Amino acid sequence: MSDSLLATIYRNDDKLLSDVEALLDCGADPSAITKHGESPLRVASNNGRFDVVKLLLSRGGDAAQLQWNNLFHAVAYGSLNNLEECVTGQFDLEERDFWQRTPFLFAILVGDIQKVEMLLAAGADASAVGWRSKTPLAYAIQNDNAKMLRWLLEHGFDAEQTDEFGDTPLLQAAEHGAHKCVQVLIDFGVDLFRENSSHQQAIGVTENLNIVNDLVKAGADLNDMDKDARAAMLGYRTNEEPNVTQQEYLEGKGRIFGVDNPKLCNRPFWQAMVHCGGSAYSAISKFESKRDIRNTEPVWSYDRFGKSMTSLGDGRFIEIAGEHEDHYDPDFCIYNDVFVHDGKGDCQIYIYPREAFPPTDFHSATFVDGKIIVIGNLGYLEDRQPGFTPVYCLDVQTLVMENVPTTGDMPGWISNHKARLNNRKIVVRGGKVIVLNNSKQDYIDNCQTYELCLQSKRWRTVE
Repeated sequence: MSDSLLATIYRNDDKLLSDVEALLDCGADPSAITKHGESPLRVASNNGRFDVVKLLLSRGGDAAQLQWNNLFHAVAYGSLNNLEECVTGQFDLEERDFWQRTPFLFAILVGDIQKVEMLLAAGADASAVGWRSKTPLAYAIQNDNAKMLRWLLEHGFDAEQTDEFGDTPLLQAAEHGAHKCVQVLIDFGVDLFRENSSHQQAIGVTENLNIVNDLVKAGADLNDMDKDARAAMLGYRTNEEPNVTQQEYLEGKGRIFGVDNPKLCNRPFWQAMVHCGGSAYSAISKFESKRDIRNTEPVWSYDRFGKSMTSLGDGRFIEIAGEHEDHYDPDFCIYNDVFVHDGKGDCQIYIYPREAFPPTDFHSATFVDGKIIVIGNLGYLEDRQPGFTPVYCLDVQTLVMENVPTTGDMPGWISNHKARLNNRKIVVRGGKVIVLNNSKQDYIDNCQTYELCLQSKRWRTVE
């Protein structure tokens, strides 16, 4: 019963208070502590559910587990007068509770600006951080308290301060689905592209589509979004088995190149893989009991890296190519197909002749005047041309893919870069380039910025 109580508090849903009360009525122990030091009181306190903490205490919960002095009680449940009495008394303003919060940090989580002001005026340390270097702004973000967050920003608190994991307030707000706080931070002008210690940006840690849309409107790249959020945006599922017959699997499991430019190819297996977010492994596990990896072709997969996604602005999205797995995997494959998604759970799949559009991955895709300009590629080892930059143009109406000859100071064989449109010019920066070093290919950082003029089709280096 106590385990059920703790699990319920961790869930922290809208019915939490009534559910906890029901479990307590059935005999759940409000003071039970796990071998990891967790208890209903501690978890409720950490989650900022002080209504639940109050209920647990009234049912005999061990208050000592919280490690609160009178200051914490006054912040959580008292009036301003109660807090003032504690502040002017002998209580330590820098006392820490179980979660390493000071009364100042605690007041931010409680959401009372007047109490925060009173504590700061009394000399509380404004630079204090909590467990795992949790910042003052993070406590406002925890309950999506936009008003508190805005107050902190207006009073000079650092909008880019990171915690132990390198997460900025924007990353924290995005990950926790704190939509109102994300809007405040965007309006404040925080860095949308700042990465944490795991090299993730805000758009890559959220599954909230409203947050994704706000970040994209502010300038973030759709291609950096979370895999599950991407599937949800397109109307698909993820990590499921394809819903097709054995025969449909056998007929459609291989990659094929198109004869025409483009060639519509809605194989049932391919369509099923799109709808379930399927990988080659999930399909093989379902349809093949034994597999001789020495004599087999890669199984077609929708689950890919380096696949670009472009919004057409009318509810449709286009995804281009990408690769599945690494070169040592039997299902490693670099594709050259195009998906046209309606954004409601349906798509059309187009394939191309290899000579018209070679296998392409880790490229950029820039939408301009009804066309998508595809720049760069990592590609297969034998296809790489150090010093040369591949550029292709996809007409979003006809779906014809054309090679775009360019001149000038090219970036070289570039991939994993970013591209943006600026006054009829595409600016390319970051990423990596393939260079020859003693007749061997090296993969090095691109430290230069390049610009492709769409009118002249000429590259130049940007100073």
